[in-house]
Amino acid sequence: MNRIGISATPASWLHEHGAALTAGLALATVTAVTGEISYTHICALTLVLHQSWQTAHLMPFAVDGQIVVGSVVLLVARGRTAWWGWLGIVPGLAESLFANWESGIAHGRLSAAWAVVAAASFAGSSFIFERWLKSQARRGTSAWPATVAETEAETASVPVADAVPEVPRQLTPDLALQAFLDSASDPVLALVAGVSRNKIRSWRDRQALAGEAPDETGAPEAEAAQQELVDA
Repeated sequence: MNRIGISATPASWLHEHGAALTAGLALATVTAVTGEISYTHICALTLVLHQSWQTAHLMPFAVDGQIVVGSVVLLVARGRTAWWGWLGIVPGLAESLFANWESGIAHGRLSAAWAVVAAASFAGSSFIFERWLKSQARRGTSAWPATVAETEAETASVPVADAVPEVPRQLTPDLALQAFLDSASDPVLALVAGVSRNKIRSWRDRQALAGEAPDETGAPEAEAAQQELVDA
């Protein structure tokens, strides 16, 4: 069996994914800065409304925090639950715009409109950042390149056809599903496949039951799980 070539070095990995990392860093920076500005506006407004110091510093988390939570739900949720994220984003954005507007209205409409810019920018950058994270998770760019030993070990575990040397035969559904489940942890697999962690655990349970059953009994369930992975 031929040896796998030397895996990518950190420098080559950075060269390949540097653009994506730069975009992510820019999005994270804009989100953090605009979030801080919105935080100060909401905090100042809460103090003006005669609330306590502690309430003033926690209120931004109750307002802008809804946008963050909604974005996270949109990032990880699949299927019918995906729209739940909008239950946090829409009211959170409305409340944030209102609070930022009110923080500056005492100095005129121009001041209020200018204060709203931070809230709108925070909501927009948060949503774009969430979309960026999902795209990177699907492409698998967050995973560090495998070492030579790991790559060779994974290659060695794949059966090779007896009739034609060095040409791997087609994997059975059981082997294909097991290779996928062994490739990473549940959270990473859930992000890459676009399914929930419970779905990954159910696939593992199917494989465990198939291993305890007589030969070939696990094939139909493995094929079903493999089809679910393709559909996801």
